[in-house]
Amino acid sequence: MSALEQTFTQELAQFRWKDQIRLVRLFGAPKPELQTVKTTWMRCVFKHAEPAARLFHHLNEQSTLELSAIQGLAKSMMGFFLSESPSTLEEALQHQGVAPLPELSPLDELMLELLVPFKSEDIMGVIRRSALHENFQLQWNRMGYLISKFLLWMEGAEALLEDFIATHLAQSIIHARIDRFQAVLFVVRAACSASKSGLFPNYRQWCQRAWKPAHQPWMSQPEKWATFLDFLTRMVPYERAVCLTAHIAVPFSHALTPSMRALWSDYCHLARTRLSDFKSSNRLASDEEPSSIFQQPFLGSSSESLPEVKHDVTKALAEFEVQGRKIPQKILEASIFRKAYFQGQFLPCLLSAEFSGPGQEAFIEELVKKGKIPRKLLNQ
Repeated sequence: MSALEQTFTQELAQFRWKDQIRLVRLFGAPKPELQTVKTTWMRCVFKHAEPAARLFHHLNEQSTLELSAIQGLAKSMMGFFLSESPSTLEEALQHQGVAPLPELSPLDELMLELLVPFKSEDIMGVIRRSALHENFQLQWNRMGYLISKFLLWMEGAEALLEDFIATHLAQSIIHARIDRFQAVLFVVRAACSASKSGLFPNYRQWCQRAWKPAHQPWMSQPEKWATFLDFLTRMVPYERAVCLTAHIAVPFSHALTPSMRALWSDYCHLARTRLSDFKSSNRLASDEEPSSIFQQPFLGSSSESLPEVKHDVTKALAEFEVQGRKIPQKILEASIFRKAYFQGQFLPCLLSAEFSGPGQEAFIEELVKKGKIPRKLLNQ
C-alpha cells in the first residue's frame, strides 16, 4: 500500500470530514497532475466501503457542498467502479449469471449513497454511455450489478431500460454493429436476472415478447433479418445454454420468406448442435432462469397476522439477529428510498416500548452509528 493510500485509509477510518471534503473538492479541479490522487482515493473508497458510505451519507444529508459537486464526484466514482479491471464483453456474456458479483452489504450501502443525488434518468445516462462507448473499457460484471441496483432502487427504471433496449437493439441491427448488439443483450439479461417481473420476467419470455415485428419493424426486412441472425450465429460459441434454448423457442409467427426461414433454420440447427455440446437438449429452458440476485419483498409488504409496520419491525429484528447483528439491507435501502415511511412509521414503531429488549437496543445503536435516526426521534 502506498503512503498516499495509507493516508486516505486512515482519514476514512477516522471519519475526518474536513480532510475528506477537501479531497472531494479536488474532483472539480480539471488538473492532470491530480489524476493520480483522484484514482488512489477512489480505489481506497471501494476497498473501505463501509466508512466511505458514511462519508457519502454525510455529503448527501449535511454537506454545504453544491449538488453539482456531489453529483460530479458520484459520477466519477461510478465510472471508476465500472472501469477498474475491465473484462471483454464476450467473457461477460459467457459467464453472466454464473459467477455473479457477491452481495456485499458495505458495497450495497455505498452504492445506495452514490445514487442518492441523481434522478433515474441520470443513472440511465451513465448506463447508456458506459455500455455503448467505443473507447470505454468496462468491468461488465459490475455493470450488471449497477443495473440490478438501478432496477431495484430507482423509480421508473424498468421503463427507461425498456426504451434504451428497444432503441439501441434496432440501431445495432440497422447500422450492423455487433458490439452494440451484444451490449444491449447483456443489459437485457442483467435486467431479467434482477427483476423477474414486469417488463423483464425472464429472458425466454422477453425474447418471445420483444422479437416481433410489432416491436422491431426491421424483423420483417430480409436484409436486417440476415444481420440479426448473423450476429446471433457469431455469438453461439460463447452463449450460455439457457440463452440458446430461449432463442430457438421463439415462435416467429410473422410471414418469413423462404430465404429468411432458411436462415432461421440454419441458426436453430447450429444452436442445437451447441446445446448437444453442453449435454443439453433443445427443450425449453425453465421459466425460472438462474439468477444472481434474490429479489425479496420490499418494506411495506402485507401480513395477515400483523399490521404492516409491526410486521416490518418484527422481521427486521429477527434478520438482525440471524445476520450477526448487522442491519438488514432492506432497512438501509428504505432509509434512503422510502424515507417518509422509514422515519414516519418504521422508526417510531421500532422505538416503542412494545419491542423493548436487548435486540431492540442493539439494533437502534447500529442505526444511530449509521446516522439513520433523527435526533428528534431519539429525544422523544
